[in-house]
Amino acid sequence: MYLYFKLLSSSIISLNNYFCTIKNIDLPFWLRNWALIAAILIISIISNFLIIIYSMKIVKMKKQLQKSNEELTSLYQQITAADSQLKEQYEELSALEQHLRENEERYRLIVEAANDAIYEYNYKTNTLNLYGKWKELTGYKPDEIVLLGGFKNLIPPDDYSTLKNAIENHIKDKTPCFTLQYRIKTKNGDYRYLMLRGVVLLDEEGEKKTLVSASIDIDELKKAQENLHNLAYSDYLTKLPNRIALCEDFEKTTLPKYAVFLFDIDNMKYINDTMGHDFGDKFIIELSKRFKSVSQNYGKLYSYGGDEFLLVASFEAENDIKAIADSIIKSTHTPVVVQNREIHFSVTMGISYHPYHGYVFSQILMNADIAMYKAKMQGKGKYLFYNPSMHEGIIERLKIESHLQNALTKNEFMLYFQPQYDLRNSKITGFESLIRWNSPELGFIPPDKFIKIAEDNHFIIPLGKWVLEKSCEFIKKVHEMGYKDCIISVNISVVQILEDDFTDIVVDAVKNYGIDPSYIELEITESVLMESFEIIINKLNKLKNMGFKIALDDFGQGYSSLSYLQALPINTLKIDKSFIDLIDAKKRKRSITDYIVILGRRLGLSIVAEGVETQEQMNYLKKFKCNKIQGYYFSKPLPLEEALKIIDKNKG
Repeated sequence: MYLYFKLLSSSIISLNNYFCTIKNIDLPFWLRNWALIAAILIISIISNFLIIIYSMKIVKMKKQLQKSNEELTSLYQQITAADSQLKEQYEELSALEQHLRENEERYRLIVEAANDAIYEYNYKTNTLNLYGKWKELTGYKPDEIVLLGGFKNLIPPDDYSTLKNAIENHIKDKTPCFTLQYRIKTKNGDYRYLMLRGVVLLDEEGEKKTLVSASIDIDELKKAQENLHNLAYSDYLTKLPNRIALCEDFEKTTLPKYAVFLFDIDNMKYINDTMGHDFGDKFIIELSKRFKSVSQNYGKLYSYGGDEFLLVASFEAENDIKAIADSIIKSTHTPVVVQNREIHFSVTMGISYHPYHGYVFSQILMNADIAMYKAKMQGKGKYLFYNPSMHEGIIERLKIESHLQNALTKNEFMLYFQPQYDLRNSKITGFESLIRWNSPELGFIPPDKFIKIAEDNHFIIPLGKWVLEKSCEFIKKVHEMGYKDCIISVNISVVQILEDDFTDIVVDAVKNYGIDPSYIELEITESVLMESFEIIINKLNKLKNMGFKIALDDFGQGYSSLSYLQALPINTLKIDKSFIDLIDAKKRKRSITDYIVILGRRLGLSIVAEGVETQEQMNYLKKFKCNKIQGYYFSKPLPLEEALKIIDKNKG
């Protein structure tokens, strides 16, 4: 604008100057330059106006700038504060990230250290994640398990069904977690036991969201439990279920009719003593296999302890019971082969059956035991059915057994002595010592009532030692009276002989009383030799070589003694009373006694006849040159003082 007015004023001045020149007029300066002055004034006014306008704008802009500056300052402060917060948040995020990494590392270490196999399944996305020890437990890598279709193809159907039920019950009952044991098939085809602990997480709608579980290896624990169970419920030798299993099986049995067959092996102790316990164990194992094979069609076979077996079988009629018993007895007719040796054996059995012999299983079992005990008393290789009258004998046995243990310390036993007469000169040349028991509570108890019980509970060992010592004491007195040729016969139980120190006990007894061994005659029964021949014959040979006499008692009652007789280290053969009784019978039977006497003499043995009660018997035995006799015809067994008197009387 200034340029415009300047040009305009210049043009006016120029024009004015030109006009004055033409007119030759001399105008005053201000008039000649009025346009310039006007222009200058206008320009000044306009400039001032413009300055005012610009000043106002500047002021406004300054205010705006000041406001903007304030806003910028506030924004800066906000940014500064935000930056500080961001730094703090960054530091917190960094710390959280570090903590997360540490937790992840810790979690990894815990999972590895805990030997857990982690299972995570997302129900929403149908995705499966596996962590931890799956490969160590199954042989499969986690991705291999997924490719196999998960665990449905690795867990047995019944265990998988149990797992599904556990999950459903966990959700339904809202329990904190669920646990169960299950089997899983490993890569090598074996099954391993695992323990699972899991939880199902639900979403806001209560729908299943995630299943998380941890499985640990309990295979060794499970095997240990199974071993403990087997130890508790089965016989370690035969692997048959034992008494505990029997009681649990039949504690609440609902079988309407069942029979209990309780049987044991005859002479098992002698097999152990002669062949050794290792051989005996193998023998029992073979027997268990045979009995199991025989009984599997009838019922369940149990090991009842040691050499005892028990069969529980259902039945329709009593003939069925007899048929089962006969089949078991028949199975014993074939010998068992152990270590290339044939072992002949027999069993004795007691039978009781429900509901005829009782309503409670324990009662049936007890009655079968009673029947077996009675069967043993009557012989071996047989069976008996229970009947109530058997209780009387059991009660009597229990009474005897309860008083027997203390009878020796209470001095309730005494020895009686029965003289043995030499038929050539009718002189007493020996005695047999016979034990008697007079109980203050039970009265007089005959030997056949308590000897077997003493053998069964091994009380015969201290009792037999006492008899031997008292017999030595007696014969010592006889010798001191001047009858130095007299001998004493002492009955010896197989239980005593089978003791390791038996020979030492016998030797010590004669040494303690200063008696020559040749005046001690040890009587052993024929049945003992049949049952445990090998071990006994070695001890008898040793004792005979020391000078002791050996007598075979009750000859004729056994079944195979003739085949053993020549091999036995015996000096004396004692004929059983049952054969002496035949002397008064028909002549046809009398020949049996003849043969026994003749056989003994041909073997160079001294023959002693027991149970001689009549003149006819004595004359007959004298005729066939029997060496000695003993029996009521001459004298009954006498107490010590009377025995000493009778020998003096016999001398006179």
